[in-house]
Amino acid sequence: MKKVLKKLSDLILAFWILLYVIFEELVWDLVAKPVYQYLRGLKLLSALEIKVKSLEPLALLILFLILFVLVEGLSILALSLIAQGNPIAGIALYIAKLPIAAFTFWLFRVSKEILMAFAWFKFSYERLDYFIDCIKASQFHQRIVATVNRFKAWLKVSLSEFKQRVGATVQSLKKSIRGLLQ
Repeated sequence: MKKVLKKLSDLILAFWILLYVIFEELVWDLVAKPVYQYLRGLKLLSALEIKVKSLEPLALLILFLILFVLVEGLSILALSLIAQGNPIAGIALYIAKLPIAAFTFWLFRVSKEILMAFAWFKFSYERLDYFIDCIKASQFHQRIVATVNRFKAWLKVSLSEFKQRVGATVQSLKKSIRGLLQ
């Protein structure tokens, strides 16, 4: 019975690790992080940061939770669409929610100290952070990350080679067209 529970536990952990790695390594690094960095650099957000910090803590908590639930709900809906055989709609929805997710991440970073004043929020955040640290420390996670990193390196090289070939082809076509026109 212990072996069955251990296998089941490992399976559940593997599921969470896969979701985490897909989000962290692929979606966040390749898409959401650049959006977040773009938003963070906007002067509008500097002024907004001052206003956010002046909000009542409860109003800030409610705003954050609404955005957080919206983003997570959209993620679940996107995954549901993909699981139901609508990958294009699911991926489009997931990508469309990234600016909201990036803004929510920015809002959290700006207001973390204020939000942590709520004991239940701090407790929940610390438990989630601990869970993520456990995932990152697992061998399964480390193997997946290594595989994802190899894939990203291969993709970078492949795209670079493809770009060079397309560039060479375009230059050759331009040269041929110029020769025909002369």
